[in-house]
Amino acid sequence: MTMRMVVGGLFYLEEVKLDLEKGSFKIRLGYLSLAIVLDAFANAINDQ
Repeated sequence: MTMRMVVGGLFYLEEVKLDLEKGSFKIRLGYLSLAIVLDAFANAINDQ
């Protein structure tokens, strides 16, 4: 795991925690999964 992924993961976990209190967990989860896919795609390109 890259440092960027670790920091990003902590950031998103914090966002999910905040949004759980507001009841908008599903929306944030969508952003989280999209960010994970985009990050994995970027890493695959960088590894070539």
